[in-house]
Amino acid sequence: MKHVNDAVDAAHRGQVHSSQPDLEKTRRLWLKNDGKLKGRQKQQLEAFKNKNFKMALAYQLRPTFRDIFTAKNHYQEAGLLKACVENAHNRGLPPW
Repeated sequence: MKHVNDAVDAAHRGQVHSSQPDLEKTRRLWLKNDGKLKGRQKQQLEAFKNKNFKMALAYQLRPTFRDIFTAKNHYQEAGLLKACVENAHNRGLPPW
């Protein structure tokens, strides 16, 4: 999960510095687990995700990777990983 969070953080930094200054001071929102977000933070994160930033696309891969790492069997892991890769490809994200 560290690599996934690092990728989300790198996407955030790249967008803040290049084209989306309104993402400044939102780093913790993108890196915090969904269950630990407060009500206002959840609303703020949803608003940013709906703006279709590249950042939001990277963020959406986090739950899938979390499911992969907590899967009970290898067949389930393989199916989740395949779905994750297909999702990334369909959204136009570069291969990692």
